[in-house]
Amino acid sequence: MYKHTKNFIIYLSISLLIIVCSIVTVLERACMTNDKKQAIDEGIIGDNQKQQLKSLFYLYHNDDGGFAPLPPATAREPDLYATYYSLMSLDELSSLSLLEDHRKKTVKWLHSSRPENYTGYNVLPDIFYNVMSLDLLNEEPLNKSLIIQKVKSYIQPNGAFLDLDLSKTKSIRDEDYLLPTYMALCVIKKLDGSIDNSTIEWLCNMWNKCNVLDISNYYNYQLLYKSMQLAGIDMENKIGKQVLSVGEKSVTVEIIKDKGRYVVTCKDPNMDKANTEELKKFEEAIDKLSNDLNNLDYYREKVKSARSLAEIRAIVEFVPDVAAIRHEVLSLLNNMQLNNGGFSFIIPPENDDIQGTYYALSIYNKFDILPKKDKIISLILSNKSDKGGFFNSWHCHSLGITTYYVLSSMKMLGLPIEPEIKSKVISYVNNAYEIEDRSNYLFSLIRNAQLLGIQLEPKPDVIKKLTNQVIVEIKNNNLEEIYFICYVLNYLNHPVQNSTVIEIRNTLKSLQNKDGGFGSEKSSLIDTYYAIKIYKTLGIEVPNRDKTVQWLINHQSTEGIFKIQDHSDMVINYFFVDSLNSLNHEIPNKENIIRWVMKCKNDQYGTFKMLPGNVPNPNNDSDPLLSTYSALFLLNLMQKKA
Repeated sequence: MYKHTKNFIIYLSISLLIIVCSIVTVLERACMTNDKKQAIDEGIIGDNQKQQLKSLFYLYHNDDGGFAPLPPATAREPDLYATYYSLMSLDELSSLSLLEDHRKKTVKWLHSSRPENYTGYNVLPDIFYNVMSLDLLNEEPLNKSLIIQKVKSYIQPNGAFLDLDLSKTKSIRDEDYLLPTYMALCVIKKLDGSIDNSTIEWLCNMWNKCNVLDISNYYNYQLLYKSMQLAGIDMENKIGKQVLSVGEKSVTVEIIKDKGRYVVTCKDPNMDKANTEELKKFEEAIDKLSNDLNNLDYYREKVKSARSLAEIRAIVEFVPDVAAIRHEVLSLLNNMQLNNGGFSFIIPPENDDIQGTYYALSIYNKFDILPKKDKIISLILSNKSDKGGFFNSWHCHSLGITTYYVLSSMKMLGLPIEPEIKSKVISYVNNAYEIEDRSNYLFSLIRNAQLLGIQLEPKPDVIKKLTNQVIVEIKNNNLEEIYFICYVLNYLNHPVQNSTVIEIRNTLKSLQNKDGGFGSEKSSLIDTYYAIKIYKTLGIEVPNRDKTVQWLINHQSTEGIFKIQDHSDMVINYFFVDSLNSLNHEIPNKENIIRWVMKCKNDQYGTFKMLPGNVPNPNNDSDPLLSTYSALFLLNLMQKKA
């Protein structure tokens, strides 16, 4: 979700490599697993497409034996996203001077890409990465006026910026405009362009709607605040506004910063209209808001519940006394650094990502300290592309989940995996399992082991860690992690203790809503999916099963596919169908689902996209392994249920 990769580059490489790899062994008898389930019927996917897919899957096979998010030939292509965050990281380390000759290559590569001609999706982010990367290298783009003109072509009727066609895109929220607007304003400001009054008006309107404590992670708040500064709006000591309600009356209060504390003031004329009792309640609400904003424990809890380093940095920038959360933040950062020196962007830590490394360094600098930088610098410089710029090392690592997508897809297609490749994949799974202790990664590796027909031995230290971790995840209502942990512990013949099962059941009970779905405030697909999976893993019947089934079916449209707020894609349908399947319920309208899935086929590569046709969705073709796996799962299940 955070990567902006040029899809045409990926698929150009894929198409060239498919020609080289088009001859595949079709008579090989080796199987991934002893499971004899029927493959997807040839009437749905023919032999030509199966072999086309097999050739493509093998392009993702990595030197370490697993399968990577991008084909190795593509993974080391220079990337605007990786280049920008690599340069930003080196700048945080005061080490841009180490680039030497690579600086010239990078400038030449950035100039040659001609941002004024960018098309497709992620245009504004890519222009931002290009222009700001050049600025870090003390260079300017070649065609400033054309770039400004290109950026301004994405101004929407409301004054904000967005690089999607609104006539073909549904469910756009106010906050969806914030990041592209911030990026656009950065470029315009850097290139000495003028900012339209309509944009300033939109920013002011957003500010007037800003409820500080209602922002879940402060990230959007910081984007709005910094955008207003870029637009030349005086923001000195201004923090935000908040609507307070008493009965049917409401007032708007303003939050300012004074001497390191947040102060809540109210000049709303509605206060003068309030009676004595209402006035007292408004004053109590203002005092409570003031106390909440200045309550340092509140920010410590926000640090604990954050899900990305972007959220952590936003909290650090907002908290009235940054020293008060120093211990919590630095402890978290220490746990986020991986063995190679890089940092994960996502919490809990996953693979190192150059964006995560930059955010970590920028947070350390807020406390005027830095970790040992030699290892970090070495990692960044190792990702220099021969063409100039940098590639994202995350794309070069094999992942348990991408390996699972490939192995499971081949199994559903009834395709054998050659003994030599199978041996390498087994080696990758065993090696990765030896050093892994994160529940989601262990889950993927175990699923791979099951497909490969091998057994992974229990690790006492991991069992102990997960047994303790599940208690924390129960308190956080983190159903995804609870499911992964329960699944892993079951596989390792060390199921969660009975007392923990009771806590899990109580948590799930508290999260089940009257409509049968699950969610902390209202029912959500993800919470419902993982709740069902947890019950199944624990061997417990889902309470109010019929209501849960009905909640799922209520999201099926007249054409047969499943939608959330009028939006649908391959993964959404996967979650709904797998949920119903886990509840042993017949899937309605199977024929229509099959027809819709087949409309998502990419005839050029044999893969499946997230949505049919050229839908304005930046993720439509960005992860062919995920969308193809999801499509094959649906087709396989529809066939078996028919």
